[in-house]
Amino acid sequence: MAFVGTGNRITMAELRALMEAIGFSSVRTLLASGNVVFASSGGNPAKHARAIHTALSEESGLNVPVIVKSAAEFAAIVKEHPIRVPEENASKLLIAFVQKVHALLEEGAARPGAST
Repeated sequence: MAFVGTGNRITMAELRALMEAIGFSSVRTLLASGNVVFASSGGNPAKHARAIHTALSEESGLNVPVIVKSAAEFAAIVKEHPIRVPEENASKLLIAFVQKVHALLEEGAARPGAST
C-alpha cells in the first residue's frame, strides 16, 4: 500500500492496474512508494501526468499531485546531480521531485539555486 499524501492510500496492485487500464505498458512499481515506471507509445510527460491524475481522481477518489519524467529527463537529472555516486551504489541515489519548489524553500528544505 502506498501513501500518496495525507490519508490517501492505494495498493501497488491497484496502481499498476490503473496505469495499465489507461494505456500504459510494462508498468512496474517501486516497493510501496507510489513510484511507477512505465512505457508509453506516445504523448509527453505533462500529458501523461494529467491522464494519471484524472484516473486516480475518477477511479480511486485520490486528488494527489502527479509528476512524470521521461527516461531521457531522468537520465539527465541523474547525470547533472552534484553528488557523484559510484555505479555499484546507483540504486541508493535519492532524487525528490516537487511541483511547488517555493513551498520547500519557505520551509528551508531546499537550498536556493538547487536544480529543480
